[in-house]
Amino acid sequence: MGVCARRSPSGAPTAPDPVIRTARAPALARFEEQDCGVEVIMNPLRTVAVCGAAVLLTGCAGMQRPDVERVAADFATGDPAARCALLAPAALASLEHDDSQTCAEAVADVAPSGGQVQQTQIWGDEAQVHLADDTLFLTRTGSGWKVIAAGCTANGDAPYNCRVEGP
Repeated sequence: MGVCARRSPSGAPTAPDPVIRTARAPALARFEEQDCGVEVIMNPLRTVAVCGAAVLLTGCAGMQRPDVERVAADFATGDPAARCALLAPAALASLEHDDSQTCAEAVADVAPSGGQVQQTQIWGDEAQVHLADDTLFLTRTGSGWKVIAAGCTANGDAPYNCRVEGP
């Protein structure tokens, strides 16, 4: 049992409080530090696992960035048929249903005018790409990254207003 001295509001030491320690197998060695009744435990295996997962997730997003930015740039600069091929199925269905015209006709009116990638954020299977004159939202599908929303402008704290978007 360890002991930690407490202090009163005036700063004077008070009676010690016991701190219960738990024995562990040597293979799972623990590093313990007492701080006035609080036991801080750091399991090295858990720490390595958590840090490794963080590195992998960050690395995976970094590996996806070129693909996401390529799809966004192709969408922003492509002809209407190419833009339709880059739409996620939900966005394509929504666009054709809402406008009662073909995708190529509808996307020619509402697709972004182009622009260079300014910033990219990736969260697992979702991404946001800020272009010089537009914001696109993408989702990863079985056939790669697809545009789920385009022609988007910020709307304060409310969701973006998008000219092309799936449900």
